[in-house]
Amino acid sequence: MHEKYAALKCEFALEFRTKFEMSSLLQESMDTFDGGILVRIQVILHDLKVQAGTFGYPILLGIARIAEQYVKVMPDYDDAIARNLVALSEIMII
Repeated sequence: MHEKYAALKCEFALEFRTKFEMSSLLQESMDTFDGGILVRIQVILHDLKVQAGTFGYPILLGIARIAEQYVKVMPDYDDAIARNLVALSEIMII
């Protein structure tokens, strides 16, 4: 079981950047905005938070938690929110 966990952790670390393409998602959402973007971003951040916690990345977990809470309290999506989320995503480095 330990070997499976180690393999999953390694896979998460290697594929993190391609799985978590917040910049491209945010750019896409600004180009083709729909009302569900905050919900989709919140789901992505929640999944990232869970995986970071599972695999032992406390800093990544903390940043994802902050970003998820930020999205939860935002009533609307705009350029300022997009810029802040991109800034948070850029510091999420494993």
